[in-house]
Amino acid sequence: MQSQGEKHICIASESYIIRQGLQSIMRQSIAGELRILFALAFDDVLAYLRNYEVDLLLISNKLLHGSQIAWTKFRFEFSYLKVVVLIEDRALAEKMRYPYARTIDLYTGDAEILSLLNELYPTMRIGEANKDKTKLTEREREVLRLMVKGLTTAQIAETLYLSPYTVSTHRKNILNKLKIKTMAGLTVYAVMQGILSIHEVGEALEKGKKP
Repeated sequence: MQSQGEKHICIASESYIIRQGLQSIMRQSIAGELRILFALAFDDVLAYLRNYEVDLLLISNKLLHGSQIAWTKFRFEFSYLKVVVLIEDRALAEKMRYPYARTIDLYTGDAEILSLLNELYPTMRIGEANKDKTKLTEREREVLRLMVKGLTTAQIAETLYLSPYTVSTHRKNILNKLKIKTMAGLTVYAVMQGILSIHEVGEALEKGKKP
């Protein structure tokens, strides 16, 4: 049962990193009780919408690459729903337009996302209360960059000429400030903040696969 003031948000994407990253952004930006529902397929989205009072749907365009007729029928049935389409694949996105929905992509910055959320929830002043508390220092940004590239505390200490204890302290401060507990969420945050590029993330993932 949905409690008073609780918001149900559905995040629909096949990508684990994107699901976790968007969840972290929502929890960091929107005050109050949130219940996050994850969907890996369009049928899961429909099931959630018909069984829960979902307020906002964040959905990958990869899950919406069907016909324009299907999209129009979906928006007609759930006309009350706030929808944000995440453009993961521009080739697919060009084949289908998304009227009655906002769109973002993997390069959308945090300021744009906060502006969008404030547009969707105009009375909530989203993100303003925690803006200063979540601001990282330059050193913390350096540590975060190396963290999401897969370096250990010892490796970060050696790279930045710091003690392992100091690096551990920075790591704790970063997690406390951002309230992000997963590496996937930290990675998405770092990309959106311009701390590292998607290309660097790809290099780190490829390096991690090597024996």
